[in-house]
Amino acid sequence: MMNKIITLLIAGLAAVMVLLLITRWATSKKRKGEQDEVIQLPTFVWMTSILAAGGIIMYRVLVAAGQAVDIWIKLKPSDVLKDMATTCCFMIGIGACWLLLLIGITAALVPAVLTGNNRREAKVEVFEAGYFVVQGGLLLGTSLLMIPVLDELLALCLPVYKLNYFH
Repeated sequence: MMNKIITLLIAGLAAVMVLLLITRWATSKKRKGEQDEVIQLPTFVWMTSILAAGGIIMYRVLVAAGQAVDIWIKLKPSDVLKDMATTCCFMIGIGACWLLLLIGITAALVPAVLTGNNRREAKVEVFEAGYFVVQGGLLLGTSLLMIPVLDELLALCLPVYKLNYFH
């Protein structure tokens, strides 16, 4: 278990480092006319990162909920099984809210980055794009580090839940 946590920690840090390098590239001085390309790459990376993180979390929650429903259907529901199924449905709600939050942040980011015509606004937009890339990298890293925590919570609620990473 500790090896998996360390691997996820290293993967999250590597993702943050890559995003920081892209941010450094995006905020460096570029010739006039290259601003659009400079802004679009960090925005794309940021949106992809947060959607991937939300997708992973939702996948983990839905797998656990599916197992809970299978147990509930196959066995005579007792109070313990009802509590487990209720907990897993609650976890689905948390995962759905998290994914909607990430999609909302992404939708709010696109107009903020792609507007503006003069040079001063373009510089501000490049700075904002870099800021959002760093923020997205931290969000992705945090989401990756949350996967083992989420798995442990699901294992407590549902003892048959198997801790297989990225299957």
